[in-house]
Amino acid sequence: MDAQVLNGAEAANVAMFQRKLALENRMRGGIGWFYWIAGLSLVNTAAYLFGTTWTFVAGLALTQIIDAIMSLLAKNLGPGWGLLRTVGVGIDLVIAGAFVLIGYVGRKGHRWPIIVGMVLYALDGMLLLLFRDFFAAAFHGWALYGVWTGLKAMQQLRALAPGRPTLESRTQEIEDRIVAKRPAPAKERGAGTPVDRVAGLEQAYSAFVGAVKSLSPEAFLRSLGDWTPRDIVAHLIGWNRYILTGCQQIRSGISPFYHKDGPNDYRQINAVSISRYNSTDRETLLKELVESKDELVTYVKGLQELDWYKDYGPQHYRGGPATVARSIESLAGDYANHTAEIGMSRSH
Repeated sequence: MDAQVLNGAEAANVAMFQRKLALENRMRGGIGWFYWIAGLSLVNTAAYLFGTTWTFVAGLALTQIIDAIMSLLAKNLGPGWGLLRTVGVGIDLVIAGAFVLIGYVGRKGHRWPIIVGMVLYALDGMLLLLFRDFFAAAFHGWALYGVWTGLKAMQQLRALAPGRPTLESRTQEIEDRIVAKRPAPAKERGAGTPVDRVAGLEQAYSAFVGAVKSLSPEAFLRSLGDWTPRDIVAHLIGWNRYILTGCQQIRSGISPFYHKDGPNDYRQINAVSISRYNSTDRETLLKELVESKDELVTYVKGLQELDWYKDYGPQHYRGGPATVARSIESLAGDYANHTAEIGMSRSH
């Protein structure tokens, strides 16, 4: 059963990671066409200089036209004008460099260079049509399709980014603002604004870490009843990550996976965390604790205030809507309870 719970905990994260990885590869592959265009254009230039007649169809028609013009001018103007060939090569290098730059900046996540590059390459394909090189023009079309798939993957990645709404969520947000242009009710806001809640979580975390560090190595591994302080740290590492997944699921209209174990006081979920994060080294566990906490804080800081209190549909097993704000408040409370538990053990 523990394996099933672990699979439930990781399923959303694993699926999201795999989707992002596939989209990133598709984006890089599609935008990578600009590198191929630049490289093959320069190969065509070199081939022309060496007097060969073959060319790569993915290369630019513009650089070939420049080479031909410069070569013709140098030939007609006489031996003293051979430098024109070098000028032509220099122009080719600038043009190819521009396409390399487009690919580089595009892979950094900027759309406009990709669109500019696609327009330029499409115009280059039209030059080929003027010269009735239909095969090369068709290959230009194929390359443009490849670039378009990369651009589309970039857009999909942006939609998956934390805090970046999809088209559907943007529409819903606009509707929400029209229906209610006011902050969440005081009863729902509870402990205050998202900034207050994050600060509360950070304070609870810091107090807990201070309590754990105050323990001797022996006390860190000594039972407090059901758990040792080591077990509590492992438990909170798990919950940092579970709450992150849970918030993502809530915003997708899905009940957090761990709510199924709620009526059981989360015994199965907690057992998985204690087993999974099984190091007995305090510093190793505390490092994992801060990393998992920071991942959660980074995510929730990227949300709009509306996202914290919005009822996306999922209900808490104890009643009422499951919200991001409620999840963070619950985690901060868990930190505080365990800090008190450790403090009480030291007083005895």
